Amino acid sequence: MDRGSFEDLYRAFAPLVLRRCLRLLGHEQDAHDATQEVFVQLLVYEDRVTFDTREATLHWLYRVSTHLCLKRLGRSRRVEVRDPAELPEVPLACTIEGRLVSREALTRILAAVDEKARAVFVHAFLDGMTQEEIALVMGVSRRTVGTKLGLLREVALRFAREPAHA
Repeated sequence: MDRGSFEDLYRAFAPLVLRRCLRLLGHEQDAHDATQEVFVQLLVYEDRVTFDTREATLHWLYRVSTHLCLKRLGRSRRVEVRDPAELPEVPLACTIEGRLVSREALTRILAAVDEKARAVFVHAFLDGMTQEEIALVMGVSRRTVGTKLGLLREVALRFAREPAHA
């Protein structure tokens, strides 16, 4: 890949990759670092990957960025605990669904499942993909995707039933 085509790819796709990384990692600097690493991987693997279309390029970049971010999140496996006074006022419903929307709950859920289930979560709930699309992107069966979604639901419900932490 020549310098010009790499720069064209970076200009076209870096904002999309950055947005994906920011959604997954939640911190701007971490997202910038991950975006840079994704494009470094593009340079490293340029001899092994070929892109026939713009969609194929974006698909590869999304897959790599998702994997990279989930791997980083999996390594940390810690929930950031902050002083409640620092948190913004957000009224949460007193329902199971209301408790599930909190970032802490989501972090705990994703830390409790395997990497494949985390990837299914991202594709289903951030990208809005169907089970068939997720299966195609991940190279697994639709049944595997359904199983991982079931696992995510079970874990989410288990955490939602736990008493709130003091």
